Amino acid sequence: LRRAQAAYYQRRFGVELDPATEVINTIGAKEGLAHLMWTLVQPGDVDGLRKSLQHMVHDHGWRAQAVHEARRRAEEHYRRDTFARRCEAVFERLTADRPTGRSRS
Repeated sequence: LRRAQAAYYQRRFGVELDPATEVINTIGAKEGLAHLMWTLVQPGDVDGLRKSLQHMVHDHGWRAQAVHEARRRAEEHYRRDTFARRCEAVFERLTADRPTGRSRS
């Protein structure tokens, strides 16, 4: 399976991967993200991360700001006019190559 994945990346993206050391099979995205963290975090990094995360969790101003920003982005992302334009663009891309599809180009 790893050899097949490496071959796919070579064909599709022109990227050469070593199946033994650069390709990993996961059950899903969560497991893949956990493996990613194992590769990014080195010994000694945990102390710095712990201090940063403790600061963020206990700093109520930071949490309030993060919630406000998340809400603002969600409202902007899901505004009716913006959402409708994105949906229509997706529909156009999906149907543009079909003989029966409509295109506004």
